[in-house]
Amino acid sequence: LVVWVIEVCEAIASNPNVIGFQACYLLDRLFFLRKELDQVSYRGKFQLLAMACIRIAMKFAEGEDGSDLGQHLVHYADYAYSLQALVAAEEAVLRWLDWKVNAVTPNCLLTLYMSQLQPMHPDVH
Repeated sequence: LVVWVIEVCEAIASNPNVIGFQACYLLDRLFFLRKELDQVSYRGKFQLLAMACIRIAMKFAEGEDGSDLGQHLVHYADYAYSLQALVAAEEAVLRWLDWKVNAVTPNCLLTLYMSQLQPMHPDVH
């Protein structure tokens, strides 16, 4: 599942490493917080939940509005799920995570530090 998430992020995201990490982080938190997702009845929905996590990560990190993104994700899942199912899964994931979707990554910290260094040292890129 993680390999699929990374492959999809590489295909559709402008910053696939950040988006892939964020999506996997959300998925990991989701499985940790919602132990019932490990039951057999939910196993067929893992890809749908991963799609929802990718969509949330893209919206959060890149400000993507999600309109074309949803269609791309449905395509990458070989049309196994509808756009409506994806939206419903996204809403469920956000509710289950209590809307706490921010993951502080090393890239976030590096960007912050670099922005602080820029005025002091203009030659730092």
